[in-house]
Amino acid sequence: MIGTGVRIGEALAVAWPEVDLAAGTVDVSRTLIRLTGVGLIWKSTKTEPASAS
Repeated sequence: MIGTGVRIGEALAVAWPEVDLAAGTVDVSRTLIRLTGVGLIWKSTKTEPASAS
């Protein structure tokens, strides 16, 4: 996490389909948050991921 700049909730929300070991990339497009009375939920990040052009 130190070398990437992602927040704790973003790191915890990463799932295996978002990890590309061959390319060495991880798609960080959501975060994990706790809502009182609800529990843990996934929420999209504030900024949209950059598109690969």
